[in-house]
Amino acid sequence: MPDRPVLRSPRPRARRGGAGSRSPERSEGAVEGSTGQLRITLVKSPTGYNEHQKRTVRALGLRRLRQTVEQADTPVVRGMIAKIPHLVSVEEVK
Repeated sequence: MPDRPVLRSPRPRARRGGAGSRSPERSEGAVEGSTGQLRITLVKSPTGYNEHQKRTVRALGLRRLRQTVEQADTPVVRGMIAKIPHLVSVEEVK
């Protein structure tokens, strides 16, 4: 069997975060005027909902029904909660 060269298509490299890679308004992380923490409780089972919603529940740290976790009040966590408002209840912690 003759040796053939392996042809690979060039792939663009992923951009790595460095100094100045983020815009200043997004680097803070916390929601303006927030208390800093959210108390999130799983009030309805994600069984029967699509896999993305089940994974969002797990990513928030929720495993069991009526389990409560505290998460930082960031845009990322707020976005996750916005995807599953029918499954969780949310309180701001003082």
